[in-house]
Amino acid sequence: MEERTEDGTISVSIPGVIDISESDVWNDIMGDYIYSKSKSGCKIVVDAIDSRLGVGKTSFALALALRLGEEIGYEIQPEDVMLSAQQFLKRFREHPGTEQPSIIILDEIVGAGGADSRRAMSNKNVNMARTFEIMRKKRVVVIMTTANYFGMDPRLRRLMDYVFTCQVSPKFHAIGYKVGTRFGSGDLRLRRMSERIQFYSLDGHPLLVELDNQKDKLLESEQFDMDKIIENELLEEGGTEEERRLLAERGVYMAVIAYKYKPDKNGKKPTWEDCLTKCEEESEYYYPFYNIPIPKPHPTDEALRLWCYRKKTLYANVQIQKDKNSRGNDQ
Repeated sequence: MEERTEDGTISVSIPGVIDISESDVWNDIMGDYIYSKSKSGCKIVVDAIDSRLGVGKTSFALALALRLGEEIGYEIQPEDVMLSAQQFLKRFREHPGTEQPSIIILDEIVGAGGADSRRAMSNKNVNMARTFEIMRKKRVVVIMTTANYFGMDPRLRRLMDYVFTCQVSPKFHAIGYKVGTRFGSGDLRLRRMSERIQFYSLDGHPLLVELDNQKDKLLESEQFDMDKIIENELLEEGGTEEERRLLAERGVYMAVIAYKYKPDKNGKKPTWEDCLTKCEEESEYYYPFYNIPIPKPHPTDEALRLWCYRKKTLYANVQIQKDKNSRGNDQ
């Protein structure tokens, strides 16, 4: 049924079309993840019928994120929307823990080089899979878009919780599915959990503009990998190899120290032995990010402690010198 609105446009009312918050899939996300006893995060993929382009995948992902943000009391920041898998891993670490649910949008997860099934054994895919496997420790809702869910890395595909498929006709409608496996065979199955969910184009929204700017960089590049683009921008900014190595070391140091002296809910702080694993995880992010080979891991917890002590002394001396220079300029 068609209705003409006051501004002259035509509104089409389609039987069986509902708002996202009225759907069974919304209730399932809330009950099984956000407000469940385990209070965990969840992973959502948005794709399209026949891998079609221009059907509103990113608009739906953003609309879903904004609606979830209203529900859980989280305001999405520009840093929460990205195409880079490395930036996603970094941002994931920065998000709140079990106290506050939060949201990240990872757009074009396959097209931007983040989870292509043809790169199934890449470090990037492995690190993302590890992150998704431990998501229960954080209440992060990760919303990803891709042309085709089945074009994702098979391991990542199995770790997803929901798939929303955008329709070609009528446009700006999606259907929600829950990801599961068949008993016995373990094969993936998608169980439909909603009628057609209506959404609207969000062209001009600041967060969508930010993603469009990142996509423009991707299209202008010779290699469709957002992480490589960011690395090249860092190189073009004039950083020498030694400067980039120091930046990577500082990033690892700061992450390890923040981890070491943050007590858990029982007031217990990690040991230096615990920090060895943390140091390796952060090294896998920071050194490749600055285009520096990952060094050999510290052999013992004592070696890591001494390394951190030397870095602390170095950074303290640098700050003292900066303060002296600043006082000299003031005079």
